[in-house]
Amino acid sequence: MGGVISEFKKVVTKKSGAEMAFIKISDGTSPIEAVVFPKTYALSKEFLAKDEVVIIIGRIDRREDSLSIVVEDISLFDPATQAKINKSILISVPKGTDVQLLQQINRTLRQFPGELDVAILLPNGGNELKKMVLPFSVSFDQTLETQITKLLGEGCFKVV
Repeated sequence: MGGVISEFKKVVTKKSGAEMAFIKISDGTSPIEAVVFPKTYALSKEFLAKDEVVIIIGRIDRREDSLSIVVEDISLFDPATQAKINKSILISVPKGTDVQLLQQINRTLRQFPGELDVAILLPNGGNELKKMVLPFSVSFDQTLETQITKLLGEGCFKVV
């Protein structure tokens, strides 16, 4: 999974005195707690901080009624290299966006044919979002990201 570190807390284990961390990751839809044990923390502590965008490989851990991720590997997000790993593009459309703007987004996306799937998060009344996967794929390009961001605003374009 990938997301932004919205909370970061470093702790020292009682048993061995090693450093580890508890972080909260948000992908724009909902946050989840993650535990970075000492071995993994030692390899990643130089970039673990609030507001960093990271990619996590791990497993889900269920404790009582909550889920968390036990981090097995964590790295900084780099859009240029991540796009080459066959990811997808997620575009968040703000509430109240008109049809003409949606058509312009469609035309813009189609100018960048490629291998990445594209999904759009649309407001679905209230605070819920509806995810719509588009029937075509695109290639990641900084120009594409810039154009979509100009149309919809900061934070609307993500490679996931």
